[in-house]
Amino acid sequence: MHPLWLRSTNLKDFLAPLQAAGLNAFEFLLDPGDSQWSQFAPLMKSSADMGFYLSFHFPYRQAYSLQGFRENTQVVSRNELASLLSLTQDLGKATGHTPVIVVHAAKSKSASRQQLFNDTLAFMQWAVEGFPGLYFAIENLGPAATGELKLGDTREEVFDLVVKTGSPQVGICWDLGHDKLHNRLKTPPISWLEKVIHLHVHDVDSGGVDHYPLVYNNVPYRAWLPIFSSRQLPGSVCLEIKGHQLKGWGINKITQSLVDSVNLVRELVDE
Repeated sequence: MHPLWLRSTNLKDFLAPLQAAGLNAFEFLLDPGDSQWSQFAPLMKSSADMGFYLSFHFPYRQAYSLQGFRENTQVVSRNELASLLSLTQDLGKATGHTPVIVVHAAKSKSASRQQLFNDTLAFMQWAVEGFPGLYFAIENLGPAATGELKLGDTREEVFDLVVKTGSPQVGICWDLGHDKLHNRLKTPPISWLEKVIHLHVHDVDSGGVDHYPLVYNNVPYRAWLPIFSSRQLPGSVCLEIKGHQLKGWGINKITQSLVDSVNLVRELVDE
């Protein structure tokens, strides 16, 4: 959820058709570098006051990469990172729900995969110890940019990070669209699925651009979401849409695509 969704409306009116379709949770990106950051905390509180379950996405811009965390040489200080996690933990206490924090593993243009693994593992262990009131979900990532190493762009690395962290607070955020971008269309093994505590679902257009509403049917969400129909996740099934992808669609088309997507997710998870 981003304040820009409310640029020409208010929260109540924006949510009305989505709530009617079954929307009951929001995910917020934690990014103090966002030009709208000052509006996030009030929007988080308003959403919580309306009864929505809140999850959060740890910042993933390059400045927030976990590279160097093991040696405490990362760009953003541990104090700043802790302040973001404290914000989410406090909101969780206020709502009586334990939030899930989605985390991207470290990325770099110079470090080795082993260094990035060690840095990410160090962060996870630090976060779990310092914030017992949170869940952490390590996300399977999309393909890396040219010249970049991105830890967690394989299912195996995500699974290994979760296992080696060794905490019941830590699981997997399965991003279905990212698997499509890698052309990984085989269902993960049961051992992997059992570690999933949160999901991201979105569609991919014919050009390979992701984070669209579920309008193209290019991601196998119809086969994968029912896997979780009989399982209560600590987190939620998050429809992860990037609003800038929808420029030129028109407000009626955008609203209908969101409503239809929420309806579809609810139907598939409730099967």
